[in-house]
Amino acid sequence: MDRVGRMAAIGLSLIMLVGCAGTRLADARKMTPSGTAFDTALAKGYLERSKLAYSGGDYTSSDRWAEKSMAAARGDTPAPDSIVDYDLPGDTVAELTAARARLVEALDAGARTKTPAAAANAQVMLDCWMQKQAANTIPADITTCRSGFLNSMDEIDAAMAPAAPAPSSYLLFFDWGRSVIPPEALGIVADAAANIRSSGTRSVVVTGFADTSGSAKANQRLSERRAEAVREELIKQGVPAAIITTKGRGEEELIVPTGNNQREPQNRRVRIDLQQPAS
Repeated sequence: MDRVGRMAAIGLSLIMLVGCAGTRLADARKMTPSGTAFDTALAKGYLERSKLAYSGGDYTSSDRWAEKSMAAARGDTPAPDSIVDYDLPGDTVAELTAARARLVEALDAGARTKTPAAAANAQVMLDCWMQKQAANTIPADITTCRSGFLNSMDEIDAAMAPAAPAPSSYLLFFDWGRSVIPPEALGIVADAAANIRSSGTRSVVVTGFADTSGSAKANQRLSERRAEAVREELIKQGVPAAIITTKGRGEEELIVPTGNNQREPQNRRVRIDLQQPAS
């Protein structure tokens, strides 16, 4: 074969090789995810990476992303890429290693089921970050994938954080000389009732108080009526009457110390205490 013939054969071989790359995207497009919510989100995320790589002419990467998309769509959940899969610049290895460890810890702790969309996006963006960092050509692409990963991890951390414990005591305040629960305080009683019902609280103590304006005897009765008004509202909200105890303390235990016959809004109150929660 003469030189011209050899060059033509080589050119044809290269065309055939290029023609073979990028074919997996079409296969990935045909897949319908059948796995978990995490797998479904993962398949979608990798498919988007495949499309972007293909449109940019990087057919090898497009095929790689497509393969991962199809694995996720089948329910064969692909793991995050390993650091050793890439020839990374030395000064980026530590950060990427820590980032991967952070993701794996979250996945192992249940992020796949608790926050599947954010977990899937974090994995896709981490793989993207490593790939772009290894190529080390377009800083904006590196930043985009890195930011996508960090934002998703912040979302995961927020979702995985333990819920703050519900309060065991609630305080609501009353108008001067009145035992009717003010409209703005009804929400506090509703919150307390919801907590009592959900926590299995076995005993609720409702204590009423008054300020020092008026006689001590009248204030004692007023504090008792305030406690009783809250008890009735708790019962309306589904709290069993049998677990509620009420008492009035009159002018005792002032939040704001005052002299006699002084009106003080913070002293006109009822306290709801949840006791003996079920274990």
